[in-house]
Amino acid sequence: MSTQSESSSFSPRVLLSTSKATARVITEDQIEFVCEASAVIGLFRFLGGLCLGGALIQWTAALFSQKGSILFVTGSLLMILGLILLKLATWQKRGHGRFVLDRRTGQLSQFHGPTLVHQVPLSSIQKIFAVTDYGDGMRPDILPELPRWLVCHAQGTHELRLGKGSAKELEPTLKLLTAWQLPVRTEP
Repeated sequence: MSTQSESSSFSPRVLLSTSKATARVITEDQIEFVCEASAVIGLFRFLGGLCLGGALIQWTAALFSQKGSILFVTGSLLMILGLILLKLATWQKRGHGRFVLDRRTGQLSQFHGPTLVHQVPLSSIQKIFAVTDYGDGMRPDILPELPRWLVCHAQGTHELRLGKGSAKELEPTLKLLTAWQLPVRTEP
């Protein structure tokens, strides 16, 4: 009887809410992390598509021009650049998304939209830590307040970015993960 009253008294709570990411406890044993990199991915896809389109134009022009070899080489270079940008978009998307950490099932599940793309057993997690994102600025006066990525490293998987925020914003999430006896580290 006490189990029912305990479970009915549970209410979801927000651990992290920034413009870059959110983390919230959705049940007593689950945390949902949402950390999308849609702006970066969109930019890489747009530029990659632009390069691929430019390559096709260059190759078409090479068929009808006296300087066809130069246009063909330029088109080939644009094609390579476009493919690299599209690969970078795929690489960026791979480490982001919506994650559900479930203690009951012992899994960290990664979703892109409604699709489950990856599951990591909690037992394979080597460390969870917050690493400073120096890409947001290098002014020494704001160094302590620079955003940090909440990163998960697990055996046989790529780096998973669970969230992003200042050290103070990430503190409640890190405390809960520590309380759940996950390998939280203060240093990468």
